[in-house]
Amino acid sequence: MAEKDDSVAKQKEELHRKKQIRMIYIHAFTNLLHQAMSTPIRTQYMMGLLQGDQAATARLLAYATSGSAVIEFLFNPSLGKLSDHIGRKFLLLMSPVLSFICKALIIMRSDYRLLMLERTVFNAANVLAGSTGCKAALNDLCTEKELAQAYGTLGAAQGLGVLGGSILSGILSQFGMSFIGIYGTACAIGLAHTYMVVFKMEESNKNKKPMKDFNIVNPFTFIKLFQTKSAELTKLTWASFFMCFSEGKNIVDVSMNYIVNDCMCGEAEAAYMVSAFGGSMISSGMLSKAMLKKMGARLFTTWSNVVTIIAYYFWTRGRLGLWSGLAMMVCCQARQAAVLARSTTLATGPGVGYGKGEYQGMYANLRSLTVMIAPLLYGNTYNYSKARGQPGGMYFVVMAITALGEVFHQLSYADRDD
Repeated sequence: MAEKDDSVAKQKEELHRKKQIRMIYIHAFTNLLHQAMSTPIRTQYMMGLLQGDQAATARLLAYATSGSAVIEFLFNPSLGKLSDHIGRKFLLLMSPVLSFICKALIIMRSDYRLLMLERTVFNAANVLAGSTGCKAALNDLCTEKELAQAYGTLGAAQGLGVLGGSILSGILSQFGMSFIGIYGTACAIGLAHTYMVVFKMEESNKNKKPMKDFNIVNPFTFIKLFQTKSAELTKLTWASFFMCFSEGKNIVDVSMNYIVNDCMCGEAEAAYMVSAFGGSMISSGMLSKAMLKKMGARLFTTWSNVVTIIAYYFWTRGRLGLWSGLAMMVCCQARQAAVLARSTTLATGPGVGYGKGEYQGMYANLRSLTVMIAPLLYGNTYNYSKARGQPGGMYFVVMAITALGEVFHQLSYADRDD
């Protein structure tokens, strides 16, 4: 009888654990849903507030994106570590609360500075809540064997959020809803999301560390990754650094300017393009496992980089090229997976000796550095090339940097430590 009771108790405990994991996926989906709703319309809305000044719109949104990266860079490692001491829910709660506040302020007063504030503050909070917080919570709840699959499901949930939010924004635009109306809808979702996190999600960290042991983490420790005694890891770090420049969040704002104002796409079509990009995130995550197994890590990464370069070349060709490039991206968005896996193995191995969590924090700040630089680079390149009659010229910079990442990827194999 006692054994039967123990079995029933364990079964209930396992069902409860799986429910908590599902709630994290729902949180990740909703987190991107209310962010993606404003992405397709932000550029046009801001340009209207700036009397149609495209150059100022591109420049200010680039500053906002870089500003969010500075916040991530400075606070991500320390807030992640703080969650070990006070729990994960405060990290998960940051994004919906700030989304609601920022969008409510925009509804009450139309001001381009509030749009910049939303882009800066909420984007940084979204990374903390949607990436750092979710991954830390999954680490609490999943076994070592489950974790890789859980991270993959998390990425798919985030892709679905991007897809759902942009589709919803496009549908609302087609029905004639104003910018303020769409922001109001996103604001309501943010409020409902806040309620869900507060009342429906449980704290996953059951083994909190004492606060007296907490200390601020130096955000510049990632520099050590370029100075390790493993030449292979150093070149892989450079490869990752350059490949991060072509991530969607680094080019989304200036791309929306190009899509709407230079390719003459309407609000709804722009929203559907963001949806297509979210769909490519989902499809790439689903296809990457089989493709890595069939092609091997080296060929998969090279093939993905080449496809990325060709896709962005199509983007320079105008409206039809945008859709052609998006069609190619359905299988290359996970191109950093193999490089990160090799880097993690080397960095946490006996030759270098970083802890797994320690290395992931350093890698996150390496990515944040690219988010500081890339939007400013692309925004200024866009203005420069547009003034010379070639608004799509910024994508040649994306192509060149991606090619540089591939060069370092290939060079890393010449220095293999095994």
